[in-house]
Parts: sequence; structure tokens; C-alpha cells
Amino acid sequence: MEELEKEDLREAWEIPGLRGVVSSVWQLWRGRREEEACDERSHPVVQHEESGEEKGRLIPVAIKIDLRFEAKNMERFRDNFRNMDHVRFPTPLRPFVTRNILVETFEESDPVSNYLSSDIPQEVKQRIAKIGIDTILKMVFVDNFVHADLHPGNILVQCCGPLPGSSDSTGTSGEAHGKTTLT
Repeated sequence: MEELEKEDLREAWEIPGLRGVVSSVWQLWRGRREEEACDERSHPVVQHEESGEEKGRLIPVAIKIDLRFEAKNMERFRDNFRNMDHVRFPTPLRPFVTRNILVETFEESDPVSNYLSSDIPQEVKQRIAKIGIDTILKMVFVDNFVHADLHPGNILVQCCGPLPGSSDSTGTSGEAHGKTTLT
């Protein structure tokens, strides 16, 4: 067991740029890069190379422990749902994936259980239910690849814009531009 832990540690340090990630997290923890943090939440961040305006931008991530298979499964789910804008999966950030470490994008969302209360509009509840049923049916009958741990902590909801029936900061109805996504 001790030898496996040493191997995993060597594997993690061989990842190009991991020292930079550790340094960034350390600096954030010590408060040296507060002006670069997205907000007051203390999520780890990494440099994520993309084109254009996102190059060099810090992004929040989630870190889990084994995890090459989970990363591969996430990539398969992302591919299976690539044409559906109302279902999202986190993105594994390769090469930051080892047997014991999985760095993935952090999806800012609320647990689906938050949408069970009576003050949530019925239209929103019905939209979430429809998305959920469509997602499960696609997994079972189209993809033959099912996420087998669908508990409320693994089903998250992102609402972009005001919820239907609510009003935004201008006081206008949000029915025309609210969007719900399951993560």
C-alpha cells in the first residue's frame, strides 16, 4: 500500500504544471491573489488554457480521489449529451487526472432537492422533471450507459436568469428568459 501511495505521488508530480497549481492554491489560501479570485468562495483554481479571452483565466475546480475511470466515464457522458444544452457534466482537466486525483471543472449549481419547496413555481418543477426523465430515458434506451448513482447530491440544477414567475432586478417577468439546466 505504501509503495502504491509513493507511485501515485510520483505520478501526480509528473503532471506538467501541477507545481503551478499547488502554488496557486497555496497563494490563494494565504490571501495573496484575492484580486484574481472569482468571488469569496474558497474553491481551488487552476490555469486552464483555452483560446481567446479565456486564456490565462482562473477557473474554479473540484478535486476528487480514483479516478481515471471516473474521468473516462464523465467524458463519455459529456460526449453522449454534447447536443443537449439542458444537461451538463463536469469536464475532467487532463493531464490533472491520476489514479488518486481527478481535477474537474466545478459546476456552480443547487441540489435538485432545493426545488421541492412549495414556493418554487410549478412550471420550474415540471421542467426539471421533464429534463430528468428525458435524461434517464436517453441513458437507458439510446446510449446504453447509465449513471448509477443518481441521488439528489449528484443531480444539480443551474438556473440562468430569473425563474419563471419571478422578477429580475428591473421588476419585469422572467418567464421569457429563464433557463434551467441539470448538472
